[in-house]
Amino acid sequence: MANENPDDVFEKDAVEDDVFYVKDDCVVEDSDEDEVSGHGKPIDTKYVCWTKEFNSELIALSVHPTFPGIAHVAVGSRDDKCLVVDFAASNGSSDSNEGIEWISWLQDSSAVMFGGSGHMVYIWDPKAETSVCISTTDNNSCGKFCSYNGNNIAVLGGDNGHLSVVRYSNGTVGTVADVNLHSEIITCVDCHNTVQLAIAGLYDGGLYFVELSKNTVTASFLDDHEDTVEDVKFCSGSESTLAVSIGHDGKVITWDCERMVKLHVVLLSERLTRVLWVPSSTVIAASSIFGALFAIKNGKVIAKNRPHKSTVLDIAALPCSDREYALLFVLEDGSMMICPEMFEED
Repeated sequence: MANENPDDVFEKDAVEDDVFYVKDDCVVEDSDEDEVSGHGKPIDTKYVCWTKEFNSELIALSVHPTFPGIAHVAVGSRDDKCLVVDFAASNGSSDSNEGIEWISWLQDSSAVMFGGSGHMVYIWDPKAETSVCISTTDNNSCGKFCSYNGNNIAVLGGDNGHLSVVRYSNGTVGTVADVNLHSEIITCVDCHNTVQLAIAGLYDGGLYFVELSKNTVTASFLDDHEDTVEDVKFCSGSESTLAVSIGHDGKVITWDCERMVKLHVVLLSERLTRVLWVPSSTVIAASSIFGALFAIKNGKVIAKNRPHKSTVLDIAALPCSDREYALLFVLEDGSMMICPEMFEED
């Protein structure tokens, strides 16, 4: 469209001089910007070993903590369902009143928590087949289920900048404690496995660390991400306390949470959607809005793949053996795919 005469493409509004419309008979072609962003690049399925199409838009993933012993993957969909995919048999489901946008298993696999864009969060006990509801003042955009010395804690991120901390035990929930971070939406949250520390990313690019034993902010970084923080994760495979944050600015930032400093900053050429640490390692996997997958170690990209053109909405590490993992992910078009060998270094 760069060589078109503007008068052939646009028509002026009859009232507003500064308002123009694209004419009905004008066909707008993809711009060169798509090539730069990655949207126009070809897909590469060399790592793909499994794919499944669903009739729903899938937006969240959580692998059962004992996989493949119990070969279940919980999948949240846009049409108000939490699907449990059994890789050894058939599928099951559990319904909610909101679209399921995030899912988090308790570490001992005794319960799973899921929520959407509303005030309600649900905790389901698959053995007892019972559920309990948590109600908060904010709409809950994200959440994490964690356990410390037998004490189960639900950490919820709200759209008014509140981090809600709730105790859970034997099918009952305690009082909701609020930690006020900011007035912006909390877009993502994670909790460390052993240290009572939470990390939260915000819509405006802010990043906060919260000590869960005291419900207080221990550190904040407001200028390191220049756009929305899309995902945050703690590392469980390192002796030191590490975390990673990614954003729409294309940055992958690794954090030393003991000294509260940055270790590495990797700038990728695409807007990023999800991130994870490969279990028992310091390898990071990240995904983008144009179907790209990245494997990163010590501040360097060790593998890149684009198995699909659709936006990757969530990713998870799927155990293949004691030390090998595949990358499981869901896409905006409703498909689920598995890519092995993404984390093998040359």
